[in-house]
Amino acid sequence: MSKIRKADSVEIFSLVDNSVDFLSTTSHKQVQSFGQWTRERHGQEWMSTHTQFPYAEHGFSMLIRVFNEEKSESILFDTGGSPEAIGENAKRMGISLSEIGCIVMSHGHYDHFGGLLSVVKAVDKAGLPIIVHEDMFKIRGTAYSDGTIRKYTEFPTEAQLSPAHIISTEQPFLMADNMVCITGEIPRETSFEKGLMRHKSFMNGSWQPDPHIRDDRAIIINAKEKGLVVLSGCAHAGIINTVAYCPADHGNSERLCLNRRLSPSWKRV
Repeated sequence: MSKIRKADSVEIFSLVDNSVDFLSTTSHKQVQSFGQWTRERHGQEWMSTHTQFPYAEHGFSMLIRVFNEEKSESILFDTGGSPEAIGENAKRMGISLSEIGCIVMSHGHYDHFGGLLSVVKAVDKAGLPIIVHEDMFKIRGTAYSDGTIRKYTEFPTEAQLSPAHIISTEQPFLMADNMVCITGEIPRETSFEKGLMRHKSFMNGSWQPDPHIRDDRAIIINAKEKGLVVLSGCAHAGIINTVAYCPADHGNSERLCLNRRLSPSWKRV
């Protein structure tokens, strides 16, 4: 894996997730609740006219900002499960999707790409990079106990995503001035992370077992004085496999892993 350039600092915003929590508190200074962050970032006057909280849905999306000296880059990691949630939640948080310079898809399931078309429209940049894996375009579904298949919504086509630019790769890929890396295919090494056993793909005219979901990947950020920050969507590859795959040659063996099921909040590393 190529060397990942150190980021002076990182901001991570949970835009879409399965649940929200506006009551819990934390003593960790790196973490801020929605209310605390909006009050400090936008001020009390802004909050008095923006009273709606972000809402949850079956889906996942994170906005990542990385900083180096005076420069910053913004990357969107997945787009939620519906066309509406990501745009509405960003609005309620006072975040403009137009700042996005690249979209990274963790894998090709509907609860991660549901808002992709609406985000491409909102960002409105010709050639906007969307990093994918070729398996994301497979026809997929889940097998019920009686053998019937629930077919998933299909991933958008390249024509539908125009004028964005699709970059399909199975290998690690650097972006954001080399401060962010999307892993390549993650080796399955552990004996206990067996994948999604009911998962199927339609291949050669029939539904075939496809438990490994080879397109499942993670984002790695090399945070200055912190080590590697690993961001995963569903971690179908296995979270232990995912973390173990991250390179250990960046001068710090520590890894901070953030998996999905986080409430809409802000984190600075």
